[in-house]
Amino acid sequence: MSTLYKVTKLLAGGFTSTEVPVKNLQGDIVSTDIEKLSCWKEHFERVINSADPSTKAVIAPAEIPLYINT
Repeated sequence: MSTLYKVTKLLAGGFTSTEVPVKNLQGDIVSTDIEKLSCWKEHFERVINSADPSTKAVIAPAEIPLYINT
């Protein structure tokens, strides 16, 4: 069904690409799928493997207990 929708929108002239440009660490826009995947891989490696925060979060306990009926 999505193929039919895409073809109809393309023929009607209302089709817009939802592809978002991806930039590498130097700020250059990459064009190939392999380069884009590599940039996303680098990004998530930095995010997931980042160092622990130097200070711990201080979260106060709730003043009123929240009862949730499940």
